[in-house]
Amino acid sequence: MAQCDGTAIHIDLLRINAGVTVEVEDNGCKGFVDFKQINVLESEPASGQGTSTRFDGTRQHQARLDPYLRDRPDSCPGRRVHLLGGQAPPYQQRGSAVCNTGGVSRVMHVHQPVDLGISDNVIKLFQLKNGNTVAGRRIEFVKRDTTGPNPELVKRLAQELIVREKVSILVGPDFTPNVLAIAPLVTEAKVPTIITGAATQGIVARSPYYARTFFSVPQPVRPLAEWAYKNGMKKPFVVVADFAPGHDTEATFIKTFSDLGGKVAGTARVPVRSPEFSSYMQRIKDTQPDAVFAFFPIGELVPQFLKAYTDAGLNNGKIRLIGTGDMSDESLIDAAGDAALGIVTAGVYSSAHDSALNKQFVADYAAQYGKTPRVAAGGIAVWDAMRLIYDGLAAQGQGRFDPDKFMAFAKGRSFESPRGPLAIDKNTGDVTQNVYIRRVERRDGVLQNIEFETFKAVLAK
Repeated sequence: MAQCDGTAIHIDLLRINAGVTVEVEDNGCKGFVDFKQINVLESEPASGQGTSTRFDGTRQHQARLDPYLRDRPDSCPGRRVHLLGGQAPPYQQRGSAVCNTGGVSRVMHVHQPVDLGISDNVIKLFQLKNGNTVAGRRIEFVKRDTTGPNPELVKRLAQELIVREKVSILVGPDFTPNVLAIAPLVTEAKVPTIITGAATQGIVARSPYYARTFFSVPQPVRPLAEWAYKNGMKKPFVVVADFAPGHDTEATFIKTFSDLGGKVAGTARVPVRSPEFSSYMQRIKDTQPDAVFAFFPIGELVPQFLKAYTDAGLNNGKIRLIGTGDMSDESLIDAAGDAALGIVTAGVYSSAHDSALNKQFVADYAAQYGKTPRVAAGGIAVWDAMRLIYDGLAAQGQGRFDPDKFMAFAKGRSFESPRGPLAIDKNTGDVTQNVYIRRVERRDGVLQNIEFETFKAVLAK
């Protein structure tokens, strides 16, 4: 029988115990492997022989079977996998097996914990509309969960997937420390990497194989500072999360605003873990600002801040609340409720963006996955990364994947996105795009980011 080196089995389970046997079927041909022989990515010693591997129920792990499969079939398209015997739990799920051959382009999708599954759905929707093959290559996605800003874990996962799984492209390093950690790896291995979730400025320069479809911190902050000054705000208080992107945001806003002639009333850096917001609300009151500029990363801190701001009586119409798009992101705006009403933010995407392409995208997504949770900037960055991948592979045609040709194609590429016109800088690989000033309003019973002013073709730096 022909060898199928690189065969991988995807198994979604809460727990697999030693002694489980995996049966692989392909057109009537069968191969068996005892789980005790599998070299798994995350394991711990178990009693007796074999390996005990724990899963959290949401993460997809891979167990590599080669060279343990016996009686391998001649080809391996669309194999089915199930577990036989052992102590596998009753909630086992079907997986799929694939051959890693020249006809398959493997893509690593790094999961973002606050994503709520939106990125996975975006990828599925893109492939539903565009197919899963390009120029004769079948596109296969392999997902890993970063668990948050965890550079050591992400570096290990990237190393394993580059070396063992031989992924062609990486998508979605989420937090800045994760992006920085894998830069030497992707550079040495020549693996194109599309950043869809980290916004610190300058990080794309860390590797010639980096491109970004998300946004950089200065992109929304500079336009918002300009808009604020132009609209009569002369003494804002600046409050940000106390980590690198927060510091970057604070510095960018203060410099832009000060250069225009404004003066900042005060600043505060809030811990990202379990902050006590009441003391910061008092500091804001004491400085008597005419506006508050806020930035917190997408997650639970945003609704907590908005609630504390409301409870402190600061949303009385005398102090205007403005912020980055994170402060009214579609993934959390419903949780914030009425506390979000009226906040003005600068962002690169709103599900209410008024274009035919976006309306079609929103309708298609809702038809497949429901109206909530809604796609936000992170999801649209993944959609545009998919566009780059498919167009880049199509431009190469059939044959062996060439990472340098892919990057040469991606850098300098421009196209229309559901967010509006998008361009990847031909020199830096960073993104140029429109930035929209939006106000949170309730439309048809739903909180929406309603765009009312556009800064066109804003550079990332």
